[in-house]
Amino acid sequence: MTNILNVANTTSIKKKPILFGVGVCAGLYFLSKYIAPFFFQYCYHHQMLGVLNIFSGFNEIQPLDVYLGHIEENFLGPVNILTSTFVFLLIGLLYLESASVKKFWLAVFSFFILTKPEVLLFQPYGETIGGPFMEAVWLKNHAFNYIALAQQPGFIEGGPKVYLFSFFPTLQGILMKFFPNAQLFLAVDHLIVFASGALIVALLREIIQKIAGRTIALLMAVLLLSIPLFQSQIEQLNMEMPATVCAMIAMYYLINKRLGLAGLFSVLAVMAKGVAIFTCGIVFLAACFHFLYGETAYRFKKRTVLLGLAMVAFMLLYVYANFFILNKAGKVDMVGPWGGWKTIRNFYHTYFYIFSFIILIGHFLKKRFVEKKTTVLDFIHIHYVPLVMFLAAGGWFAVFVNSMAGPDRYRLLLIPFNVFCLFYALQLMITSVKIQKWMIITLTVGCLLSAYGLFLHKLPTDQHISDHAFLERSLEYRIDLQFNQRLARTIESKYSQFSVGAPYVLAQILAFPELGYVTKKLNVYIYGFPCLYDGLSQFQSIQQLNLRSHVWVGVPNRFGGFLEQAVGSFPVGQHDKVLEEVYYGDRKAWIFVGGEAIERMKRLERAIVQYITTRGISKNPHAYNMGIETK
Repeated sequence: MTNILNVANTTSIKKKPILFGVGVCAGLYFLSKYIAPFFFQYCYHHQMLGVLNIFSGFNEIQPLDVYLGHIEENFLGPVNILTSTFVFLLIGLLYLESASVKKFWLAVFSFFILTKPEVLLFQPYGETIGGPFMEAVWLKNHAFNYIALAQQPGFIEGGPKVYLFSFFPTLQGILMKFFPNAQLFLAVDHLIVFASGALIVALLREIIQKIAGRTIALLMAVLLLSIPLFQSQIEQLNMEMPATVCAMIAMYYLINKRLGLAGLFSVLAVMAKGVAIFTCGIVFLAACFHFLYGETAYRFKKRTVLLGLAMVAFMLLYVYANFFILNKAGKVDMVGPWGGWKTIRNFYHTYFYIFSFIILIGHFLKKRFVEKKTTVLDFIHIHYVPLVMFLAAGGWFAVFVNSMAGPDRYRLLLIPFNVFCLFYALQLMITSVKIQKWMIITLTVGCLLSAYGLFLHKLPTDQHISDHAFLERSLEYRIDLQFNQRLARTIESKYSQFSVGAPYVLAQILAFPELGYVTKKLNVYIYGFPCLYDGLSQFQSIQQLNLRSHVWVGVPNRFGGFLEQAVGSFPVGQHDKVLEEVYYGDRKAWIFVGGEAIERMKRLERAIVQYITTRGISKNPHAYNMGIETK
């Protein structure tokens, strides 16, 4: 096994155990992904429930879909990820250590396609459905009229205007326009995400090769693609991946001292998602440094000054547009001095960065004052590559220490840079390359085993199963996505002749065939959140519905205190009648008639809004009510 870590110029004899390992891992991957699900279905139909209970962790008999979901999350999923990634790692050690950036990118891209073919038809998931995808649908249906979009209500008021200055909704709208078939649209969209994720991995490998050997760089690249959040975002259609790949490209060009291209891609990163604005600040700082102390191509050059000024001008313009055009009140919710510290202080990423930064500073102090071998300027020149990456990671914290960094997916933009910083710090502390390799492999195995949340912190089950933003942290989201798929198919096949009332995300899933969950337009009412755009009706009152031709969809919700006393059982009321329950894993939904609890919740929402308005707590209830209905 030791030889596996030293395979440069490997002889054919040394290749044999590695190829044997490839064969074993590939065989286990094939069995777990394509054979095992049928085996467990066979066990269920032949009453071999003891086998199912062992792999699912249950002690009592459960429906088949509950078994399958738990077995996927607790056993088959982690085995799939672990074995497929080690196939790539072993092949990479044999054939990819000397590969160019382009070839390595192609290898990672191919790896995603070969091991995740089902993902190509995965629909959008979670809050992104009601955010950028609703803006994309609106743009497609209104001839990309951005002036009209600017005049629409914002997201929190139930309107389609969410980002306005991001190219991501526009890209989705264009793809929907050119590929009206939902499956084709989804496949193209996912291929773009695969390509973006593969490029992030390839660029990190290339950057690490500037400070470490090829084997270490390959291992670090595999570690990055093994991180649960990275695995999750590779499969989802969120804004974070385009923002991260543009930011990574920008820093790659900055490291290679191509400032113009670094500035261009930093602007693109911001136009993907505004939180990447720190990349423009880093390019500005680099322009200042290169103007004063850089190479002849940039030192005391007018174009260097113009680039720096362009970065500052763009940042000011973007901040103004978001605060005073997108948010006309001049304020953005959840943004303010130190407003995010209470959140980021709970992230282990924060302490990884602090640790890495302390080691970097200690290294400088040692060189400067103990060994007396360097000046500040010399240190910057010698350590230019790690300093750029440390600035990139620090820029993320500078943004989010002043902004609420709630959903885990927001951290994707940090991860490639923070991974580099942590490795650099460990490299300074541990000089043995052999120990470094085994540490990276150990971390990789731990990440792969956590692909479905094994070593990650847990929320209470009832909150966990209904929190899209929480589930996006790893491949746990897959269980919820498959549950949504089954629920949508059930409603379309059995209840399409009814009008359907559904909560926030489920309502949009059922109302818009463009998203790929349903194949035809359904008559859908949204409850619990306002809606002011076409294609989706807003629930007002039971009295306005024909209950004989109306069904409700509800999922478990977590209430506390006065809400439980005021509403009682929710969403299914005491006198409502459940028609059907849909399961997958620990996810569950009820399809029911009645709606008494939903009506009570509607009245409670109105009372809350009236109270905070009449008491002067807020002149604009929408600013803080997270979408509570007022009509």
